[in-house]
Amino acid sequence: MTNEEKAKKVFEELNIEKSSKITLEKFLTILNMAAEGKIDKETLIAAVMIFFLLIHDELLSKGKLSLIEALKVGALIEEVDINDLQDLLDITIDNEA
Repeated sequence: MTNEEKAKKVFEELNIEKSSKITLEKFLTILNMAAEGKIDKETLIAAVMIFFLLIHDELLSKGKLSLIEALKVGALIEEVDINDLQDLLDITIDNEA
């Protein structure tokens, strides 16, 4: 069984379908399964990649609905980027102290 097949099996067991709304809770379930040793590292990596592809598809679908929705998607992406940069800055400042 390939890593992609393993990841798809995990998604099927969690009832995560491409058409379903992706939630942080489902993503955390995958991470918890890995922490408990229920899935191996390669399967986790494949599942994470599929998860991000599904998020990409969901955002792209929303953005295609209208100009307003596209702007909302863009704003969300920028907000996440800014939060990530702030977290990295905080870590850098903490490490310098």
